[in-house]
Amino acid sequence: RNVSIDSKDLRIFVQRKLNELAYSYIDEKSSLNCLRYKKRASKVTESNENKVIFPKEIFVEHSSSYLNEKIELLEQNGIKPDTCKFSSKYLLRLHSFNNDPDDKLTEIWQAAFEPKRTGSSGSVCAICGGEIIAFVDCNTGKLVKRYKHPKEIFYCLAWSSITLSSNDDNKTSTLINVLAAGGQCGEIRLIYPSQKICYAHISVPNRHKTPLCSLIFHPKSSKLLFSGSEDGYIRAWEVDVPPGEYSTVNVVYLHGMMADSRPRILKISNCGNWLLAAYDKFCIMWNIADIVARKKKPVISKIKYRFPYNNGAVPYFDGLTLLKNNLAVTKRKGDGFISLWDPFYDLDKLNFEAKVTMEVDADILAHLNYTKSNEWFMQLASHDDSGLISVGNNQSQILLYDLKSNLSQVDSLKFYVPVIESFKVIEFPVRKMKINQVIVSADYKFIVAVTSSNLVCIWEIS
Repeated sequence: RNVSIDSKDLRIFVQRKLNELAYSYIDEKSSLNCLRYKKRASKVTESNENKVIFPKEIFVEHSSSYLNEKIELLEQNGIKPDTCKFSSKYLLRLHSFNNDPDDKLTEIWQAAFEPKRTGSSGSVCAICGGEIIAFVDCNTGKLVKRYKHPKEIFYCLAWSSITLSSNDDNKTSTLINVLAAGGQCGEIRLIYPSQKICYAHISVPNRHKTPLCSLIFHPKSSKLLFSGSEDGYIRAWEVDVPPGEYSTVNVVYLHGMMADSRPRILKISNCGNWLLAAYDKFCIMWNIADIVARKKKPVISKIKYRFPYNNGAVPYFDGLTLLKNNLAVTKRKGDGFISLWDPFYDLDKLNFEAKVTMEVDADILAHLNYTKSNEWFMQLASHDDSGLISVGNNQSQILLYDLKSNLSQVDSLKFYVPVIESFKVIEFPVRKMKINQVIVSADYKFIVAVTSSNLVCIWEIS
C-alpha cells in the first residue's frame, strides 16, 4: 500500500492480467474441443520438456492393403543416403535492402525451380524476399536476372509453362515459362524472365489491396492461377501472355472463395478438381471442378478438416504439401511433428452436396518427427512424384524424409500412428539460422535453402 504506482506501470499490469485471463479461457475452450472427436480415442504420452508429445490415436478403419495402394503410386526418389554426397556449393546474399552487403534482416520467403523445357536447363531457381526476385543458375551460382519493385515485400511465387502462339492462325506455337509473384502490396505480377519484362499487374478492382499469402497455377490448365490473400479470399484468375509487342494482356477474374481465416498455402490435387488450403487453424478442401471448366456460375462446395491437438491453444498451420497419391503433409507451429493424412479417405461416403460445408476429422496416417519450435513459416516441400519431403528448422538443419520406403515397413495402421524419422540431416554452413524453405531440383542435382537472415545456400548432390 505504501508503494506508489505510475499510471503507465498500472496499465501494463492490468494488460498482463487481462491477457492471462484471455489465454486461460482459450486453453479451457480448446481442451473441451479435444473431447469432440468420436472416431478415435486420443491419449497423450507423458514426457519431459525436452521430448515431443505425440497424440496417440487408435484406428480401426485402415489396413495394410489400403496403405500399399498409396505407396505404389509414389516413385522412388533419387537421393540415396548411403551413396549420395551433399556438398555446399554456394552461399549467396542476393536480396539486400539498398544493396547493403551487411543486410541480415531481409527475410527470404520462397524459392522455386524453373520448369524444364526446350531451351531451359531447369537449373535456374527463382527466389523471392524483400523487394527483389532473384534468378540464380545453380550450376554456376551466378545471378542471371533480378526483378526489383520498391516498397514491395515478395512473399510467394509460382511458375507455369504457357503456350505462346507465333501467328494468327495458331499453326506454330512455343512453350514459355512465366512467373507469378506477389506480396505485401496485394498485386500479382506476371514476369516473362526470358524477355526480362513484367508484363502485367493484377489486383481486385474496386477493392482495398490486401497482402498475398500464396500463389499456385493449375497443373492441367496452365493459364489458371489461384491466389490466397490476407482477407480470407482464394481468387481464381485466367491469365495470358502478351500476343504482341504493343498489345495489352487479357486477365479475367473468374471467382472468389471466402473463409473466416487466411489461406496460408494452396495445393491442387492430382486430378485437378480439388484445391487444398491450409488456413491459420484448419484446412479446407474446395471443389474447383466448375472453375476449371470455366462455368459462368460455378457451384463451389468444401470440406473442412479438424485436427487433433494436445492440451492448450490450437497451433497454427505453416506448412502444407500434396503428394502424387493425394496424401497431404501438414506442419503446425509448436507441434514438434509433421502429420501425414489422407484428405480423400471415404470421400464418397460423405453424402456430398453442392454448396454445403462439411466438417470431418482428418485421418492421420503417420507422424514425421520434427524439431519443436514456436517460430513461424518453415515451409514444407515435396518432390514431384516421389515421397521425398524436405523442410528446414531454426537450428540450421535441413531434414529429408522418404515416405515411400518408411511407409512400406508399416504392416498395418490398426494401432498407434507410426512415427517416421528423417533419413538425412544436412547442416547449414552458418549457425543459428532459421531456414524458411528447402527445395530439391527435378533432376536431384541441387538443394536450395532460403533463410530469414538474407542468405541462400545451394548444395550439389553427387
